[in-house]
Amino acid sequence: MKRLDGLRILVTRSSSQASGFSDLLEKEGATVYEIPAIKIALLDEGMKELGQKLERLQDYDWMILTSGNTVDHLNDALRAAGKDWSGLRIACIGKATAAKVREFGGSVSLVPPQFRAESLAEEMQKQNLQGARILLPRAAGSRPILPDQLRKAGATVDEIHIYRAEIVPESRQTLQQLLNSGSLDYLTFTSSSTVRNFAELAGALPWQKIPAACIGPITADTLREYGVEPAIEASEFTMEGLVEALANRDDL
Repeated sequence: MKRLDGLRILVTRSSSQASGFSDLLEKEGATVYEIPAIKIALLDEGMKELGQKLERLQDYDWMILTSGNTVDHLNDALRAAGKDWSGLRIACIGKATAAKVREFGGSVSLVPPQFRAESLAEEMQKQNLQGARILLPRAAGSRPILPDQLRKAGATVDEIHIYRAEIVPESRQTLQQLLNSGSLDYLTFTSSSTVRNFAELAGALPWQKIPAACIGPITADTLREYGVEPAIEASEFTMEGLVEALANRDDL
């Protein structure tokens, strides 16, 4: 018997990212429903600004990458600028983000022990950041704590918003039908944006009654904004960590 046998689990990640997480759940025996709550939309002005910054990469001491989406778009921008990953001093939030950098041929100098902005800021501040220049491409709407802390430590941070996580209107009808069916055992959330967009798509339906599993404390806090106390919170803030948390749930 597999550890998630019989569980019906909703995955709310974007379509481009859902399959890997779904595969992990299905390998443990879960029945998975994929209904994306977010889609990634590139921001033209941000990508244009990023291209300009890449022409002056030698001016930067650090590049900080906070998600796999950022890595993908940065790789496209590097190729468009006729550049590669060589010579970049990179810090990443999370081992999955770091692994994607390495897949593209980059090398990662720093991954914090906890995969969240606060931990990365703390580790970065162990360096001498006075006068350091940092390039931070990332999603619009990201929490300001990382650039704020780095600037307080004396760094100049060029933060560029290169994409945003938009709602997926076409998911609304399917999601509401699934919620009305009462056939879900767990909802899963891997970011604050998945929580907020899911809540908008669900509308007035009482989704808060379905146990929610989340990837970490930031996502958990966003759930609490909607009156939901997470049933499961991963201790390792990765897809694998979330699957493990589900597999080791208290109701076994």
